[in-house]
Amino acid sequence: APEHARVFTDSGWDKARLRNELLERLTFDGAEVVRGAGGIAEGVPQHRLQPRMTKFRPDGLWFVHAGGTAGMFSGIISGWTGGPRGSQMATVSIDNWK
Repeated sequence: APEHARVFTDSGWDKARLRNELLERLTFDGAEVVRGAGGIAEGVPQHRLQPRMTKFRPDGLWFVHAGGTAGMFSGIISGWTGGPRGSQMATVSIDNWK
């Protein structure tokens, strides 16, 4: 939302910094997310385990500045698969929405 963009801009952040900060905070010890960790059946299969695992690929986070002045509300739109055959970002400008 415009208000969130203003807060980041006023603090001297740009999209690159936001992306880097989020990627850093969404990186985990692989042992914490492997299938069976903590007795939980779900998780990363053993054959895909890495020492450090990221929630998103570095090119998998997109930030879009859009919306009106309804307050500090932002949303997350998620794709369903990654990589070249997966979800692809597309935007369309909508002017004079009625």
